[in-house]
Amino acid sequence: MKAQGPLTDLLSQGIRRHLFPGAALRVSRPGRPGILVCAGRLTYAPWSPPVDPGTFFDLASLTKPLVTSLCIMALQQRDMISLEDRLAEYFPPCPADKERITLEQLLCHASGLPAHRPFHERMEKEGLARSAETLASLALDEPLCAPPGTRALYSDLGFMLLGRIIELASGHTLERAWRELVSGPLGTEGLSFSPPSHLDAAPTEACRVRNRVIQGEVNDLNAWAAGGRCGHAGLFGTAGGVAGLLESLLAILHG
Repeated sequence: MKAQGPLTDLLSQGIRRHLFPGAALRVSRPGRPGILVCAGRLTYAPWSPPVDPGTFFDLASLTKPLVTSLCIMALQQRDMISLEDRLAEYFPPCPADKERITLEQLLCHASGLPAHRPFHERMEKEGLARSAETLASLALDEPLCAPPGTRALYSDLGFMLLGRIIELASGHTLERAWRELVSGPLGTEGLSFSPPSHLDAAPTEACRVRNRVIQGEVNDLNAWAAGGRCGHAGLFGTAGGVAGLLESLLAILHG
């Protein structure tokens, strides 16, 4: 518990430098009680509620490892998918340049798909359905940046496809699949695609597209346009919730 002083000082420095208005930090070591330190407020306004252990944060791309990757691992463990499966098996007909892309390449960001595209603009302009299925369809139509397996490029599009593959393989929405395959069996708390109340969530930014401060709804515009529950973004969580999930995984690895 002596470490709380230096940790609080570290967060306070960030607040004073206006790097963030508030933060929560959880530190864990094997065989020792975890330490959770909170500092600052949800916004810079002096009347804003303080950050506390129950504050939910938009976990953004942590959705990729904490939801999508773990669901893929769980489905593979149940022999419901294989990392050698190809996109053509899940999305017939599949564009010829993407037929042989494997789930492993998607997970490793080696599919050749681009990093990001503003699909939300096209969805609004063309009146497309607000769904993960639409995102996957748009990702499939996007030209590759490199031949599959030849280059590592961090890609939201690859995880949009993985999120949809999880739904197709499990027969459930991504959120339900994650709860049944991962969060339920591990007994995790403090993680959700929807905070219990938007007031419990830290604001992320003043969004020019939505013309409001984003609080308690996913910040990523592609995920927002698709309903907020996608393979690349959408998860919210507390510092303790993230740590609890990771500690459960470590316990399994060292079990």
